[in-house]
Amino acid sequence: MKRLLLRLLQGSPASPRTAEWIAIVVLALLGLTLVWVVTTVYLDPDEQSIVAIVTPIVFLACNRRRGRPMTLFLTILSALVSLRYIVWRFTETLDFGTFSQGILGMGLALAEAYAIMVMALGYIQTVWPLERKPAPLPSDPADWPTVDVYIPTYNEDLGIVRATVLAALAMDWPPGKLRVYILDDGRRRAFRDFAESCGAGYI
Repeated sequence: MKRLLLRLLQGSPASPRTAEWIAIVVLALLGLTLVWVVTTVYLDPDEQSIVAIVTPIVFLACNRRRGRPMTLFLTILSALVSLRYIVWRFTETLDFGTFSQGILGMGLALAEAYAIMVMALGYIQTVWPLERKPAPLPSDPADWPTVDVYIPTYNEDLGIVRATVLAALAMDWPPGKLRVYILDDGRRRAFRDFAESCGAGYI
């Protein structure tokens, strides 16, 4: 079990064996049960205040240590606090006394739930980052990939966008392998003319 936990914490690429999969499922069920208890247990205001004070202190103290185990611990702690908040938000604070209260309150609560889902996706990127190694370019520049650079703009002044476009066009990359596009949501004629004059694309 200790070997399995170390492999999970270190992000080993090796695929788990059957017994390890069973252990992972058991640990996951135990973890989900613990999450359910922690996020739904009732705390009176004094106890909740203690949690609110102690949690940031634990974060600050633990954040001094580096490594995947500590990152995982802080991620789990943050997820538990966030889940506890959103459970409280949906079960204790929504008031459907009037139609407008219900619509506005539910809209805000759903926005907060969405923010927590986005945060959870960020946790996945933080805890298990893709460790891609840089691939060496072929020795012949003719075999290098084509690079497209997109510069979005809506209401920025042409002077600002011009500097960005010219800098992108001046990047050190083989001629014919670099394409720069202005993505103009403002549909301005001056931007189209500038793109044509400097050799950039215009969309």
